[in-house]
Amino acid sequence: MNQTPPLERFSAGDCFAIDPDAIERELTALWREAGKTTDNAHPVTRACLWNVAFHIDERPDQPGYGGADRQLEVIAELPRFLAARALVLRTYEAAADKPELESWISANCLLAGDGGKLVCSEELTFASRGNGERHLPGLVRALLVPAVPTAVVFAGVPALDAALVQGLLGASDRVIVRADFATGDDPLEHIASLLDRPGLSVMDLGWTNTSAWRREVAALFDSPPSPDEAEKITRAELRVGKSHRMTARLMLGWVGSCLSGQHPEPAGPNTWRLTRPGGAALELVLSVGEGHCLGLDLSGPHLARPLTIEAHRDTESLDILGVEGLRDRKPLTQRHGAAILARALSTRTHDESFRRALRLATELK
Repeated sequence: MNQTPPLERFSAGDCFAIDPDAIERELTALWREAGKTTDNAHPVTRACLWNVAFHIDERPDQPGYGGADRQLEVIAELPRFLAARALVLRTYEAAADKPELESWISANCLLAGDGGKLVCSEELTFASRGNGERHLPGLVRALLVPAVPTAVVFAGVPALDAALVQGLLGASDRVIVRADFATGDDPLEHIASLLDRPGLSVMDLGWTNTSAWRREVAALFDSPPSPDEAEKITRAELRVGKSHRMTARLMLGWVGSCLSGQHPEPAGPNTWRLTRPGGAALELVLSVGEGHCLGLDLSGPHLARPLTIEAHRDTESLDILGVEGLRDRKPLTQRHGAAILARALSTRTHDESFRRALRLATELK
């Protein structure tokens, strides 16, 4: 039997199997004990800015299956970037030799900058099997830290009509998805269907991870040679690796919305023609290939400076090229895993650029 005091095991990240009905009571007791500690060399501070519920589907026939490893890595790293109560919801097929519902508690702790204080947040894990998933939305609601917002994170894009998903969305202020990892059809349309749901904001992690690239594209038009240079762009071609096809559609929707394009009509394979109020039509082209480059070519017969902007993940650089060749090269900060999620939770407001991009991207068919 482990004789280590429960508080030390808890703050060290050990998992405690516990009855779901006793979770909050046990957490309260552990934190009360932490508050009474007289070991000033290692005081423990509880921290929480968000409740974050992670859904990990372990059923091969369900959307989101296959993302367990990625999600677990994010959960383990999240305390480095964000203080949150993590609720980990793992759904399995029914098993005759196992209970419908099991639960565990543990803490994620980091040393503060002074090297002495332990800053901790909780991790609550639930394994549901078969019909046990019906209990998860109620457990999430009962175990939310009050007075902080709640996000639900899916590995891909779930089936939104599922009772579990609807229950989780009803308890959340923000839903985080990754359309590139979706296994179902039309994931962007499923995401867009949530945009007008009252009290719920939506974010895609592929979009979040392109923020540096979008910032540089927008900067190209901060000081144009003439006020109508953007209107002279009549063709925008986006080049992307095949593993990021959904993010590419979002980026193409963003480019189209920034250039006032609307009412896209098919004009060839992965090509659309958009009208613009009072301006020349805009052609959008999506080129999907190998590699990890995200590139955008802007051109037009009357454009003063045709431009290309490329983000290279392998060299972590961002290149801006004109007709004369390389104009500028900048370092590109790469974010991965929990760092991207923390960025997606860095504000509590809607991202209007994302909403516009998503709406137009759903029309690119």
